[in-house]
Amino acid sequence: MSERPSWASVALYTTVAIGLGVGIYFLSKDYDVSLDLNDKHKLENLHLLLNELHLEYTCIYTRYYNLLLKLKDQNRVNPKVKNQIEQDLLKDLAQKNG
Repeated sequence: MSERPSWASVALYTTVAIGLGVGIYFLSKDYDVSLDLNDKHKLENLHLLLNELHLEYTCIYTRYYNLLLKLKDQNRVNPKVKNQIEQDLLKDLAQKNG
């Protein structure tokens, strides 16, 4: 049979886990950034940014979708071309995220 851990070891592991969590929390805080929640333009700027991102991603997907449709109409779709288009799409998306 396996031995049950003692209360002291459970307390020690719990304390270490909590200490690590608190340490990670404080290390991840960015003290240089101040949040101004009363700034009336922040929400408008966020909406503009989201609309622009939506347009960019829509254009990327539409371009590759149209390319696939053209290839399908010409009966030129093969797995190699499809895989190349998928790789190009992933590359374009990574550049937009980068």
